[in-house]
Amino acid sequence: FPFFEFPDSDVMAQQQQQQIQQPQPPPPPPPQQQSSSRLNRLLTLLDTGSTQQTRFAAARQIGDIAKSHPQELNPLLRKVSQYLRSRNWDTRVAAARAIGAIAENSKRTSSIEQLIASAAKRVSEAGLDCPDLRPTNEVNKWP
Repeated sequence: FPFFEFPDSDVMAQQQQQQIQQPQPPPPPPPQQQSSSRLNRLLTLLDTGSTQQTRFAAARQIGDIAKSHPQELNPLLRKVSQYLRSRNWDTRVAAARAIGAIAENSKRTSSIEQLIASAAKRVSEAGLDCPDLRPTNEVNKWP
């Protein structure tokens, strides 16, 4: 009949303490930091991608970042525009593609008429009147 040993309560307590003290994996970075590191990887691919397809895929994904983070449009354009001055032709072409993708994905006002209409709406919502911001067809109407 075999002899069984039961672990001492002190040994069990030590094992539990060791499990508690094991380092936990770090929490995931905040979304802004994730997109920043992703952007850095994409900019590296834009500059050093082994094929034109790789560089163009990075350019397209940089445009997607502009779509998901419209508030970061100006810093994004500044970072990408640096690559337009690269000595490497392929890098300059990929940077131009990235700027095109950013432009396609940005939700900026596309025409002066839309800009004026947007400004007029905001002025009106504030309870103010500004005839200079009325659409042209309304300003030229005779009473």
